[in-house]
Amino acid sequence: MEFVIVAVVFVFIGLIAVMVGFFVMQNNQKKQKNAPIERVFVKVGSAYTETKVMNQNFTSGTVDSAGGYEQKGYYVQFRTKQNKKLTFRLKKKEWFKYHEGDTGMLTYQGYKILSFDSLEAPVADPYFDQSKSSDLYRIYGEAAELNFSIPSNQSLKFEINELKRFIQDLKDDKSDWFFTIEYQNDIHQYEKVSDDEVQETIIQSGVVHPIRIHQLFTHIQSWLKS
Repeated sequence: MEFVIVAVVFVFIGLIAVMVGFFVMQNNQKKQKNAPIERVFVKVGSAYTETKVMNQNFTSGTVDSAGGYEQKGYYVQFRTKQNKKLTFRLKKKEWFKYHEGDTGMLTYQGYKILSFDSLEAPVADPYFDQSKSSDLYRIYGEAAELNFSIPSNQSLKFEINELKRFIQDLKDDKSDWFFTIEYQNDIHQYEKVSDDEVQETIIQSGVVHPIRIHQLFTHIQSWLKS
């Protein structure tokens, strides 16, 4: 009988914890959605990682290797002219794009980086001719087999026909490629999920769409021409 009571108590506590976590998550999402979009001149102070050891209850602490795992976080810290520090947690592939000492214009909303426009000169790329490309669209990302590796702080201008050729070649790229397009105030990221499917993430809203790779160019073209 005592065992049953203890079990019920633990289940009840677990349900309360889940409900509290749900409400906290909703509150954070609401704050993020309502946060103003800020644009400020910054310098990259540092790009660093933090590793925490998590136990079976998903809390940090000292545990043995059989009962826990390591959780690694990737962070970049900017410093404004007023010496204010801005720190963001990023995905690993985004974290690699930032280097200590880089300067530029940072656009962010709440805890999300929307863009970082470096003052450095853009890098050369075989797909996108900077002398002829439009100022309307910009692209960055990585596709190893196409030798395409453009950091976000050196995003390239492009024309629609250049993008078409790039996406056509992506269909045969077996690496885990991704690329991000900036158009006006919108930022869409495209990431390979499988040989046939791509995941589109609208950065501002966090909305995710699956897209068949053979429909990718038509889908993006429709957005850019809207």
